[in-house]
Amino acid sequence: MECDISDISVVVCTRNNKDNIQEVLQSIIKENPGELIVVDGNSTDGTREILNAMPVKVLSDPGQGLALARQIALNEVKCKYTLFVGDDNIIPSGGIIRLKKYMIEHDWVGAAFQTRIKDSDSNYWAYGANWRWIARFTEGERSVIGTPYIFPTDLLRSAGYDKNCTDSDDSDIEERIKAITNKKYGYTNEICFEVGKTSFADTVKRFLIYGKSDAQFWRKYSSGWNLTRKWVSVCHPVKDELIIPMKHIASFIVKLRLFPYFFFITVVRYVGWVKESKNKLI
Repeated sequence: MECDISDISVVVCTRNNKDNIQEVLQSIIKENPGELIVVDGNSTDGTREILNAMPVKVLSDPGQGLALARQIALNEVKCKYTLFVGDDNIIPSGGIIRLKKYMIEHDWVGAAFQTRIKDSDSNYWAYGANWRWIARFTEGERSVIGTPYIFPTDLLRSAGYDKNCTDSDDSDIEERIKAITNKKYGYTNEICFEVGKTSFADTVKRFLIYGKSDAQFWRKYSSGWNLTRKWVSVCHPVKDELIIPMKHIASFIVKLRLFPYFFFITVVRYVGWVKESKNKLI
């Protein structure tokens, strides 16, 4: 199959990530997509200066959440497809074209890379994060996929990112994508790497944000759910962050080592949910 990526706009949303952003963008530039847009959320650590020195289109957002940043980019992209890449994702050589081919060959409307942690043996939190990616995000169709993911630009625009869902951007827009099209999407067999953000503090921050996302999704959609659907949502963090990973890891020794990690991130995710819910009540 003849395939190129001149019809793909790659978008990276970032804020205060000077240590990793250059490596991330260089991995994309080498692929030569149709365009590369970076949305900067008022960085103050030198990230913006790095961006200004690189061959990328830089947009600004007011720092009000990832959903708004992505919508700002979506309003500007010019290509048929849009690939959103995290500001900590390293794209492998030839990865974007293989991602597109996989999507087309499977007649999917969207497709995502699997992720692995670069230097996953650097500390316990990196080790745990890498196993989380391995155990949870395997090849196949999904109802929700995370970045890096690609969808047709027109479909993303029809669904639109909700700026009020500052952290539940993926699950929220994909809820509307499912209502627009019956085509499938999911994780491919292509792998990218994640750099940085694997310290204890980074881990806590990440799963507090995931809990905030859970609360935002609940607040927006739960009024239309029955009790069973509400229970599924309440159990989602413990199922996805603890039960599923432990089930899919074959080695008892690895399970024993990782149980504290999975238990911890599950608790932090629920804490994030509670904190976000309380903040909206105040």
